[in-house]
Amino acid sequence: SFVTLTKLGLHLRNAAGDENIFLRIQASQAKKYAAESYADSGFQARAVDCTEHLSLASMCQHRKVGHGSQKRDRQQAVLFLAGHEPVKAAAAEEATKSGRVAVWCLQDGVVGVQADHGGLIFARDHVAEGIAKLRAAAAGVVGGARPTDLEPLCVYDQDGSNLDVDKSGLSTSFAVQLREDRTTVDMWTLEAVPEDMLVIAPDGPQNLLVCPGQERTELQMGQKAPVWALQVVDTGRESALVVGCENSCAYMWDLAGRDRGQIYAEMRSMSAVELLYPPFEVVITALQLLAFAFGPPPNQEKETTQAARKSHIIVGSFDFGYSREELFWPEVKVVTGAMVAFLMVALLGLDERMDRLVAMAYDLPAYKAEKFRFSPMHLVVAVLSTARNMTYLFMQLSSTVLVVPIVKIVSAAMHCVEDEDFGGLVVNSAPHLQCFDTSHVKVVLLFVALAPLYLFLLIPFGVVAGDAHYVPHECMFEWRFWQEKNAWRLAAARKATTVHQAFLHLNPRYAFQTLLVVLGGKIMMPTIATLTKSVPLLQMFLIAGVNFGMWFSTMVYAPYVDRKFSVLVQDMKLMIFCASFTGIITVAMDDADSKVPLVALCVFVSMTLCMLVTQLYLLTTTKPTTQLHDCGLPGPGAKATTASRSSEVVPLLGADQTQPEKAEK
Repeated sequence: SFVTLTKLGLHLRNAAGDENIFLRIQASQAKKYAAESYADSGFQARAVDCTEHLSLASMCQHRKVGHGSQKRDRQQAVLFLAGHEPVKAAAAEEATKSGRVAVWCLQDGVVGVQADHGGLIFARDHVAEGIAKLRAAAAGVVGGARPTDLEPLCVYDQDGSNLDVDKSGLSTSFAVQLREDRTTVDMWTLEAVPEDMLVIAPDGPQNLLVCPGQERTELQMGQKAPVWALQVVDTGRESALVVGCENSCAYMWDLAGRDRGQIYAEMRSMSAVELLYPPFEVVITALQLLAFAFGPPPNQEKETTQAARKSHIIVGSFDFGYSREELFWPEVKVVTGAMVAFLMVALLGLDERMDRLVAMAYDLPAYKAEKFRFSPMHLVVAVLSTARNMTYLFMQLSSTVLVVPIVKIVSAAMHCVEDEDFGGLVVNSAPHLQCFDTSHVKVVLLFVALAPLYLFLLIPFGVVAGDAHYVPHECMFEWRFWQEKNAWRLAAARKATTVHQAFLHLNPRYAFQTLLVVLGGKIMMPTIATLTKSVPLLQMFLIAGVNFGMWFSTMVYAPYVDRKFSVLVQDMKLMIFCASFTGIITVAMDDADSKVPLVALCVFVSMTLCMLVTQLYLLTTTKPTTQLHDCGLPGPGAKATTASRSSEVVPLLGADQTQPEKAEK
């Protein structure tokens, strides 16, 4: 038999295509758990009648049913039907709809009929008897929708359109459903208790379904565009969600383990910005690092200190009237607040707590009872959702674009210089403030306590471009990132390889090392440049050492899967190191008229360019490979099937599969 779905309901047909049974979301005594307090354990029975049916999902499996010699191999199936029930409204109000999800169970093509003892009977005579009773009861009704032949086993109050369910176990553990806004997919529970927690195995998946009213929203997945279609797939180890959106992209979401709620694959074409940005970033980064190649001019420290007293913040032709030293305390307060907020979110998992709070708000009976967007509970949920989104945005900014400004302000607050006018040590960025007096000591102690912890916890967020979804709270405390299977390393590999970028694709095996070195350069360069202004030679030695480390890391850990692009990046890093070495010569000679540094720079650049051109010419173009990773281990209570996948190399674009060693290389 097979099933077809129309707006009116489900049509169960035989192999010839003839309709045997008609099902729709209609029940006279649908039970729902409606306890208002812990002392109240009663159930509420209500009538349900949906006039519009939207989506169908099913789970089928073969299972031996019975005891002893009576065991038989049966084909069991569970049908889930989503629809809308019209809600009566006042005369002045527009009628609304309430979402419902109904469930029927089948065995060998026979729909189960609920017996008096509460169980299901899968017998054709009982089915025929049940159908006859319902048809006889509806015989006297004139007009209206066609009545159902068999009432559903249960009905859940879940609003949405597209529906699909988990198919990986004996029962379906969860359902995913698209909300009315078409950009939010909810995952809500369907399994009351896992099968492996029972002494006696149930006869079928219907015995493990959660009671209506007890289901809870476990996860909300915000999509990047309105959704056209979705489907839950079983990868053999765990369940995943594939979502197709109106922007011609498909996204694959992880639904199991502690890394659930993460996008680990995007199936789409790359935009022009994505193609041009990586090479552009390489060039801009090289130019920024080249700015440190030559030491500061003589007397720069004294001139900078005097200029700090007089300079004003000027944008275009507007003078805001604030000197830079007047901004010292506001900057300190803002940076302190930013670091404290970052640490609170990271250590306490406030982002995940906000997710759970929003999900709980969606499950509140008061929210489900409201049918209008501007009702009180809907406004509360909107405020909570906005606060959650702002939390994720703050974590992303704090671990990407705000890193360099924060490091600069912290370094400047600790940088003291000799001021002849003041007659002692003063803070370079605030010459009115004497170093190590009461107020400055408080700032130093505060930054010494906050900055190291902030910079260390910045690592897991910095290597995933600030996307907190890839850093679950329980992974925050796995700080041994030098271990191969560390969660921070796996999260970096997953984020970096979400979209295959051909020759721009990061090497997943070394994604963490590559991104960590970039983050370290962002932190160390402004720190060195700020704290060593008064010692130019030391400054250039330290900058050259950092540049050498960044170049050496690209040689040990190839940053990209494409060998030619990796060579380009490696030689750019080498050129930057040579330029910083030229800066050492410039500072050491301290002769503005000398041409030696310029000649040395030209020689180094020419040699590097010649080497780059030669390598690009001699290297053969190979088809890239990518590596599949699973971020971390299964979370608490996860099934054994969610164990982390072992890494495997998958050839792309028709790579030679007969030579695995060559493909690996």
